[in-house]
Amino acid sequence: MDFAEWDFGNDAESSKAVKLELATTLSRGNAGLRKQFLQELNSQDLLASFLDRFPQYPVRPRNLAHCMALYWLSMWQAVRNEALPDAPVYAAVLAQCAEKLDGDPNAKRVNTRQMMGEAMMYETIFAIEGVRRARASDSQAELKALAATAHQNCLKRGLDFTNMQLDLSGFQTGA
Repeated sequence: MDFAEWDFGNDAESSKAVKLELATTLSRGNAGLRKQFLQELNSQDLLASFLDRFPQYPVRPRNLAHCMALYWLSMWQAVRNEALPDAPVYAAVLAQCAEKLDGDPNAKRVNTRQMMGEAMMYETIFAIEGVRRARASDSQAELKALAATAHQNCLKRGLDFTNMQLDLSGFQTGA
């Protein structure tokens, strides 16, 4: 399955809103920092940057189910300090994400779907890059801090990766 029903477009106003919200959150009210973050976000090709990090998976560009699956896996990696799984496991997680989206009325609205997808792409990139940098510098303290932040963010979304296993069926509850 390609999950085409979860595709989203490239509406400039929706992308602008996502970037503004992200820059505002990251800057914590500091207008100068918010401006810097916006400049940085506007200077990058989000989709290319996102796809470049996952050559091992058959990712469908601009698709909410794929964005969610990669978000879940990047958070799993950050929380558990695990390697990203092989493509068959990705396929199982993708199916789980598509099933979850079926019950989400927000995901059915095209512009909201785009905003959700782009926000997940940014968060995924931040998580993947954070883990990569911490591992490259062999910083256990940084890995631990990333794990704590990712865990708290995931708990807000009802995901407790500390109590889940990942296998060819996707995520399974129970340690």
